[in-house]
Amino acid sequence: MIYFPHRRSTILCLLTVALATTSALAQDKYQLKDTHAAGDVSDNESTMEMSLKMLATTEGQQLPPMLFGNRQREKYQETVLAVDEAGKSTAIRRVYSVAHALDTEPGAKPKQTTSSLEGKTVTVRREGQQVNVTTAAGQLSPKDRKDLMDALDNAQDEIYPDHEVALGDEWTADAKSLAHSMGGAEKATVTGKLLEIVTYAGHQSAHIQISIDVVGNLANSPMKMEMKLSGDLYHALDIQRPLALIATGPLTAKGQTKSAGHVIDMVSQGTMKMQMTAHWQQIAGKAQPATPTTPAAP
Repeated sequence: MIYFPHRRSTILCLLTVALATTSALAQDKYQLKDTHAAGDVSDNESTMEMSLKMLATTEGQQLPPMLFGNRQREKYQETVLAVDEAGKSTAIRRVYSVAHALDTEPGAKPKQTTSSLEGKTVTVRREGQQVNVTTAAGQLSPKDRKDLMDALDNAQDEIYPDHEVALGDEWTADAKSLAHSMGGAEKATVTGKLLEIVTYAGHQSAHIQISIDVVGNLANSPMKMEMKLSGDLYHALDIQRPLALIATGPLTAKGQTKSAGHVIDMVSQGTMKMQMTAHWQQIAGKAQPATPTTPAAP
């Protein structure tokens, strides 16, 4: 019979070390913040896809189902020109290589619309209470100009907690400008939970489980919308900047309209998916080491 005289003491020792390690890990806290500096340069790509099935009823008669779809894609390089004391951007320059949308409607061929941003270099700068948008050449549509003016407000949204968090901690934030960017919705609430610390795109990163609840009217529509997205946010701890957000979830909408004197009740169900990535080329004007790129938006 083989005898291990020190097995019990060895196991106790390992358990003690494991408990001490677990206790130490449980006490680790991390500061999560979205900060920027003049001279930051990032390559950004985003897609938003919506598919919707609408059922309409008038005078007790249900009309045939209608299918709608929308896919928006943007790709641009952003340079931060100036920041405030809190590290929020007050002036940015964007060079757009891609900015277009694809819409599908019942009885019509898919229609692609190219934004006035595509191929443009634009500068957005806050001066006091006013935000000015200029282009190196060409003209912008009123909508695209307004969206750019909102870009600096979007940068003021703080979806991270204002205190350090440990693994498993949760927090909630009111993302006002996020709601506005989604067709002028009334409210967007973001809930985050720190899941783990991982290496992502070459950075030590916080892997955050994120939920986004949006309530409001669909753009240019009488329909009241509710959207519940969930997914993953990766935030680089070494540079304190976001790397990627991938979220998807159900979308429901209800509303009523009139046509030719008839009241039409509408109910819609569908899905929304968003994916955003940022690859940081420079931080405060300093070139960053080459790292694996974050997953590209499809």
